[in-house]
Order: sequence, then C-alpha cells, then structure tokens
Amino acid sequence: TQYPVQSIRRRIGYFLEQLDISKNLLNKIDVGEKGYSPLYYSRSNKGKINKRWRLIING
Repeated sequence: TQYPVQSIRRRIGYFLEQLDISKNLLNKIDVGEKGYSPLYYSRSNKGKINKRWRLIING
C-alpha cells in the first residue's frame, strides 16, 4: 500500500470523488471497516458523516 495511513486514504478518496475521478479507480481505495476520521484534524470532530469514505466532514 502506497499510503499505509487509513485516514490519508480516506481523505484522498473523498477529494478524488469531488473531482469526478473514475469510480473504477475510487473502488480500489481501501478505507477500512472501523471508525471515522475527521476531514480536517485541526477542527472539531463534529460534522456530517460520509459513510462511503468513513469521514467526518468538519470543514
């Protein structure tokens, strides 16, 4: 895995999806099965939940 940190893979996937990248490419990104990561660590852990990328959209 080029990006071993799960939260980084989640963020990359989320931002690539916002740029309308091919779904075939997005489906190759492993986001794990446990927990949620904040989109921005420097902000509150409250916000909308993105179940696809297991992110808390806090920004």
